[in-house]
Amino acid sequence: MMKKKLPPSAARAAEIPAFDPIEAALREIFDGIESEPVPDDFADLVAKLGKTRSGEA
Repeated sequence: MMKKKLPPSAARAAEIPAFDPIEAALREIFDGIESEPVPDDFADLVAKLGKTRSGEA
């Protein structure tokens, strides 16, 4: 069975994803959160958990 070849304009349209406003909003939220510093008490907790797992408690 042969695949149908798309016309050039349809092939380009299939390669370019459509704009998704939900994705754009989620990316904006994530970028804002990603740039915030990690709170000291959370970083301390992660460090303590790392020591416990490695047997340094």
